[in-house]
Amino acid sequence: IRRPPRSTLSSSSAASDVYKRQVFNSKRKWKRVQMKNKKKVLKVVEDYINSAYESDGAMTRKIFDDDARVTGHINGKLIRQTKEDWATFVEKNIPSPKEQGKSKAYEILMVDTGEETAVVKVKSEYINIMFTDTLSFLRVDNEWKIYNKVFEATN
Repeated sequence: IRRPPRSTLSSSSAASDVYKRQVFNSKRKWKRVQMKNKKKVLKVVEDYINSAYESDGAMTRKIFDDDARVTGHINGKLIRQTKEDWATFVEKNIPSPKEQGKSKAYEILMVDTGEETAVVKVKSEYINIMFTDTLSFLRVDNEWKIYNKVFEATN
């Protein structure tokens, strides 16, 4: 946190008023950045849900970073996958949930975005299991990518 210079500690000084405006404008700019990034990140979350719903491995590969990891527990067993492992699993889920006539539903539980990173917690059903996914995002070459997926399965 940037502190005002000593000359601005008097609340009546002109320098103090300038400093207050700088801080206020900085906070407004940060809010605009957060909102813009939040929309972009939530678009990737929507693509993530659609890739599983449509068994679209190509979409999965597009939205996950090359170094991404998918980790969590299913029925007490620890699962650790690379981006490619996960994409292959997704595309082998044939017929897709969409083709099976299942409804697509998900709930965003939490979103926290910054300038370069974000975290989203999302709850959805996949392969007849309810999952809570914590997705970590990085902005890479001005695109938001899922860098890490940690999940837990609940019945």
